[in-house]
Amino acid sequence: MTFSPTNFDKVYSYIVILSLLLLSPLCYSQSSYTSLNKAIVLDQNNTPLEFATILWQDNQVDYTNSKGEFKIKFTNEFRPFSIHYANKQSIYINNLDTYNKYQNTFTLVDLSITLEQINIKAPSYTKQSGSNSAIIIDRQAIAQAQAFSLKDVLNNLPGHASVAPNLNSAQTINLRGASFDKLTGGSLQKMNNSFGVAIIVDDVNISNDANMQTRSLNQFGMVSGANTGSISNQTYQGIDLREIPTENIESIEVVQGVASAKYAELTDGAIIINKQAGATPFNFTTNINRGATTTNLSKGFRLAKNLGALNLSVNYSKSNSDPRDKVKSYTRISQNLMWTKSFGKNIKNTFSFSLSKRLDNVREDPDDQLGRKLKASDNFFRASNRTSIKLNTKTIKSLNLNINGSYGISKTYNQQRINKGPFPIANKDTTGIYQGYYVDGRYIAVEQIHGKPISIGATLNASSATFGQKIEHHLSMGASLNYHDNLGQGTIYKQDQPRWNQNSKGNDRPYDFRQNQAQLNIGAYLMDNFKSNLFNNPLEGNIGFRVDIQNQKISYQPRINLTYQPKPGSQITFGYGISTKAPSLAHRFPAPIWLDFPLLNFFDNSNMQNSLYLVKTVKIQTNNNHLKPSKSTQFEIGYSHQGKLFSNSVFAYFKNNKDGFGVKREYYPITIPEYEVIGDINQNQKIQYRPTGKNKTLTDYTIQTITNSVRSKSYGIDWSSSSKKIESLNLYISLSHSLSYSEYYDSNPTYNEVTQREVIDKYGVYYTKFNPAKTKSLSLMSKLSLSYHVPKIGFIITANSDVFWFRKSLNTQPLFANQYLDKNFKPITIDLEQDIKQSIVTGQNNYQQPIFYVVNLNATKEIRKNIRIGINTYNFFNIRINKEKELSDGSKSIIQYNAPFSITGSISIKF
Repeated sequence: MTFSPTNFDKVYSYIVILSLLLLSPLCYSQSSYTSLNKAIVLDQNNTPLEFATILWQDNQVDYTNSKGEFKIKFTNEFRPFSIHYANKQSIYINNLDTYNKYQNTFTLVDLSITLEQINIKAPSYTKQSGSNSAIIIDRQAIAQAQAFSLKDVLNNLPGHASVAPNLNSAQTINLRGASFDKLTGGSLQKMNNSFGVAIIVDDVNISNDANMQTRSLNQFGMVSGANTGSISNQTYQGIDLREIPTENIESIEVVQGVASAKYAELTDGAIIINKQAGATPFNFTTNINRGATTTNLSKGFRLAKNLGALNLSVNYSKSNSDPRDKVKSYTRISQNLMWTKSFGKNIKNTFSFSLSKRLDNVREDPDDQLGRKLKASDNFFRASNRTSIKLNTKTIKSLNLNINGSYGISKTYNQQRINKGPFPIANKDTTGIYQGYYVDGRYIAVEQIHGKPISIGATLNASSATFGQKIEHHLSMGASLNYHDNLGQGTIYKQDQPRWNQNSKGNDRPYDFRQNQAQLNIGAYLMDNFKSNLFNNPLEGNIGFRVDIQNQKISYQPRINLTYQPKPGSQITFGYGISTKAPSLAHRFPAPIWLDFPLLNFFDNSNMQNSLYLVKTVKIQTNNNHLKPSKSTQFEIGYSHQGKLFSNSVFAYFKNNKDGFGVKREYYPITIPEYEVIGDINQNQKIQYRPTGKNKTLTDYTIQTITNSVRSKSYGIDWSSSSKKIESLNLYISLSHSLSYSEYYDSNPTYNEVTQREVIDKYGVYYTKFNPAKTKSLSLMSKLSLSYHVPKIGFIITANSDVFWFRKSLNTQPLFANQYLDKNFKPITIDLEQDIKQSIVTGQNNYQQPIFYVVNLNATKEIRKNIRIGINTYNFFNIRINKEKELSDGSKSIIQYNAPFSITGSISIKF
C-alpha cells in the first residue's frame, strides 16, 4: 500500500478505536475512592450560592445545590478543580495543600479591581474543550476590554492585531492558517477559515449554515456575491461577531488546536462562551466611541420557593461611520433570558431564550445622483433547553440533553437609479428560444433578498464515573443532530427593471429558497479522559473518535490530546486530530445559471413595441449535493512551565486543510442556430424572421460553480509568557510572539479566452488553461502588555503594544499556459511560437509589510466597588503607517496599515 496522508488518517483511526477498546474495561470493582467529602460555596455574606459551577481537571462538571453544597470524591491522587460563579472571582484548587486551607468552605468574593490579586490570565488546567493550547478569557479580562462586541475581546489574543472599535463593518474571527486578506490575495481562504470556526454559546453551536443571503454565484462569485454594496451578508463564512454582546458573558474559551471528540462542525477552531447564571446585582454599562454607543442592563434574580434563578439582560448598540452625515449606520438590539432551576438533588435544567435585531443601513445621500440606498436587517429568535441528570450508577454518572432552535427573518434591500436608453430583456425561466422585449432604461432598480433561516439541533451526552486503578478512566459518549432550512422567498427582482442586466452574459431571475431541500447532519462520538503515570510522572489526556454524516458524506475523525508532566510545574503536550465542516445551504443550493444568447436584435425607435429581440436562454441547475465536508488535519506539540512568578508556554503546530469551498470558472461554448429577417425592416411594422438552417458557436460565455478546491497548509509557533503580580511594582507583565507560515491555493485552474483572430484561425486555439496560483505568507507579530494595579484605590492602567516585525506574501503563478483548448473546450496538442504564447504576469500580488508598532492605553478606576469608569485608547501616540503600492495596471494606491487615534469611554454601575 502506498503511504499517503489519507492512508495515515485511516490507520490512525483504527489505532484510536483499538486504544479506546483496550482502555475502557469497566473496572468498577477496582475503584480507588477512599473518602467522600461535602463542601459548601458561599458569598461574602455567608449566603450559600446555588448553581456555582465545579470544573474538574478531567472535564467533569458539577453544580452546587440550593444549599450551596457539592461533593468531593478523593482518589489516591488529588483531582484539581475550580469553582466559578457569575460576577465572582473564581477559585482554583490545583493541589492538596491549597485544598486543605479552605477546609471544604469556599467563599467567592465579588469581582473588583480592589482585590489584591486579579485574574489577568486564568490557569490552563480549567479547559473544558480538552484542547492543550486553549486560551481562557475570564470575566475580569472581558470587563477590562471595554468591548462593543465579542470581536473586540478576541483581538487581545496572541497573533491578533488590536484595532479601533468598528460596528459599521461585519466582523468574523480567523484562527490558525488565515494570515491572508485582500492585500495578499486570500479573501476566499479567510472566508473558509471563519466558516470553520465554531461559535458555541452555552453548549449551542450558533450556526450560519441556513444563511442564503447572497447574489447570483454565476454573476458575482463567492466573495462579491456575499456582499450587497458595502454591506456584508456573511454568506459562506462565519457569523457576524457584532451580534454577540459581551456584558453577560462569564467566560470565553478559544480553541485553536485540537478540540476533543465532543465537538463537531469545526475545522479551524472554536469559541466556547459561557453566559452568566445565578443571582447578580443590577449592572448598567455603557461604552462610547466617536459615533458608536452601546448600552447594557442586566440582572440575576434568585427566585423564591426554590424556583431557581432568572437572568435577564438587554443590549442596545448604535453606530454611524461618520457622525457628520449619518449616511451609513448600524443598530443592534438584543434581549436574553435564562432560567435555571434544580428539580431535586440530581436534575438541573436551564432554559434560554433570546431576541436580537440587526439593521445595517446606508441611507440615500442627497448628493448622489444615482439615488443609491442599501439596507440589511436580521430578526432572530433563539431558544434552548439544557437538562443535566446525575444518575450515579455503576455505568453512567450523568446524562446531558440539549434541545435548541433558531428562526430568523433576514432582508436585504438595494436600490439604484438607472438612466440609459432602451435595452432588451430576456426573462424566461426555462431553456428555449423566444422573443424578449425592450424596456425604457430610466427607472429605479430594486434588488431584494428575503430569507427565513431555521435551525434545530439536539445533543445527548453521557459520561461514566471515574474507574480504574493504574489507569483512571472517565468515559463520555454522545450523539448530535442538526437540521437547517431556509423558508424565505429568496431573491426578488422586477424582471422589466433589472438591477444587473447582461452581467456575465445573463440577466438574473427570481430564485425561491423554499424549493430547496433541508439539510440534516448527524454525528456521534466516544471519548476516554484518562489519567495514569509514565516513569512515575503524571500522564493524562483524552483520546476519542467521532463520526459525522454531513451532506450525506461520512467523515471519520480521530482526536487525541496528551499531557505529560516530567516534573512539577512543567508539562509536555501533544495533540492530533481530524475535524470536518459541512457545506451550508448557500454552498449546496446556489441560484440556477441563466445564460442568454441573442439571435436577432433590432430596435424600432419610432415604436419600441415593434422592436425584435430574439434570444435563446439556457438554464443550468446547480445542485451541489456532491460537495464534501471541508477537512482539517492538525498536529500540535507544546511545552509549558508555571514558575513562582512567570508562566511560559510554547506551541508548535502544523495544519493541513483541504476540500475547502472555492469557485470554478470555466468557459461554456455553445452552438446556436442562426436566424435571418424576412424582407425589409420598416418602422411601425412587426419584423418577420426565420431560421437559416446554419449554426454558429459562441465561445465567450462563462459559468461559475462551487467546488471542494481550496487547499491550505499552515505552520506556526506561538509563545506566551505572563507573570503573577510583582508585588514590589504592583505590576503584571504579559508577552506573546506568533510566527506563522501559510500556503494557500485554489486547485481550480484559470481559463482565458484567446482574442487574437490569427491565432484562432491558424492553430484552432480558443482557450488557454493555467495551473492554479499559490499564495505564500510569512508573518511575525508580538504583543506586550504591562498592567499597573493599585488595589487600595481601585485603579489599574494597562499599556499594551502590538509589534509587527514582518509580513510577507508571494503570489506564484505560471508564466505560460499549461494547456490549450479548442472551441469545444477540449485539450489540443500544439506547439506555439514563443511570441504568441498566452501568458500571465507573475507576482502581481506580492506584498511586504514594513516594521511598525501600535501602542494602546487602558485605564480603569473603581469607586466603592459599585462604579467603574474606564478609558480605552487605540494608537495612543497616533503614529500612522502608510505605504504607496504600485498596482499591476501601473496606477498607485495608498495602503494604510493602522487607523488613527481612537478613544472609548466606559462606565459601569452596579446597584
